[in-house]
Amino acid sequence: MNNIFVIGLDKLNHRWLQRLPNASQYHFHQLLTFEQLQQGPDVPITRLIDEAEARLASFEGSIDAIVSYWDFPGTLLVPILTRRFNCPGPTLEATLKCEHKYWSRYEQAKVTDACPAFEAVNPYDDDAFEKLSLEFPYWVKPVKSFLGHLSYRIKNEADFRQAMPVIRQKIPRIGEPFNHILGLADLPEAIVAVDGYHCLAEADIWGTQGTLEGYVHDGKLHSHGVVDSICYPGTTVFSRLEYPSRLPAEVQQRVADIVETVIHHLGYEDRPFNVEFFWDQVNDKLWLLEINPRVSQSHALLFEQVDGVSNFHVPVELALGNTPTIPHRAGPAGCAAKFSVRAFRDGIVRSVPTAGQCHHVEALLPGTVVEVTVRPGDRLSALLSQDSYSYLLAEIIIGAPDQAQLLERYEQCLRLLPFVIEDIAEPVPTLEMGQHENRGANAA
Repeated sequence: MNNIFVIGLDKLNHRWLQRLPNASQYHFHQLLTFEQLQQGPDVPITRLIDEAEARLASFEGSIDAIVSYWDFPGTLLVPILTRRFNCPGPTLEATLKCEHKYWSRYEQAKVTDACPAFEAVNPYDDDAFEKLSLEFPYWVKPVKSFLGHLSYRIKNEADFRQAMPVIRQKIPRIGEPFNHILGLADLPEAIVAVDGYHCLAEADIWGTQGTLEGYVHDGKLHSHGVVDSICYPGTTVFSRLEYPSRLPAEVQQRVADIVETVIHHLGYEDRPFNVEFFWDQVNDKLWLLEINPRVSQSHALLFEQVDGVSNFHVPVELALGNTPTIPHRAGPAGCAAKFSVRAFRDGIVRSVPTAGQCHHVEALLPGTVVEVTVRPGDRLSALLSQDSYSYLLAEIIIGAPDQAQLLERYEQCLRLLPFVIEDIAEPVPTLEMGQHENRGANAA
């Protein structure tokens, strides 16, 4: 029996882990709760590290693997803890080359033209705008954030001036604990000055968005799938994550070739990753958006429904020193998607679907999973870890024989799962909402 410690293990994802092919040989242990990870930016990161170390040090059996499928701080705790407890795992520096947005771009630019122009921004510098040479429009985002938090599309100087006070006020929540972890790593001189209180500014990139999941093992990239990211019309907010991708096979292979080059360069191998990208179909140009050093838990049931095994199989097997084997199209569904039910105006949640209504939908449509993420009384704008200007109400995973039936089933779910939101504000205002990144974090 292998003892596998999962950082942020929760009940829902524990269910998916227990359905893995070799689950009878695994004993999954919770290492920190999901709630602790959510609170991580609000408590000293040292407290989380100390508590995790104490839990591992007091364990009387073997510590065979340490994994996480959550974003910050989960992904960065993995290399810290695997190093201290002599378990297989990536180096902290290689993981940070994925997590630190500026450092990641700095390294990507050395080996691929799929990296847009970029510069570092100090939001506390009153002359920051004048120091930038990027042409409008461009994006400004903290060097560490997720779910598009504090990410703004800048179309003119007024946008920049409006975004900076918001960023200065809110960036310490993640910037401070991120700086502590940066202090544990061996950083190159070019990165030392660009700490967690800094932002990345990068040229606007566009196109059809997708995510390639995979790992590099024995010097070769293995991709277990590409997931399409489909937005609400006229926005950059994800409506659904759909698998398998409908992108041309040739485009998917080109993405894999670029990713293989970049991942080799970063030195991040024998652990899973997912890479978000854009395909500009008009110019037939590929752009990398972001590299995440983990599988996306948002994709877990999509892979299980279509291929027969969830992507959680990959980090577990790699952490044990094994080569993962994922079947192809062996699941019960022809396609699957994770839908995000969102509100685009602030308000007070007055009622949500009941547990009975959710169970009814799940029974009516086998393979469907409903997770309501708000409660009556919640003020939408006060919710943590939201993107800049939309609010997540629920996530619904659905499998179907084809895309047409998938979309029909989603519309049926919306009719059967009513929300009542008391509208208390005008629609989302002036600054454009952020690009959605790291969807595996708290949704995906």
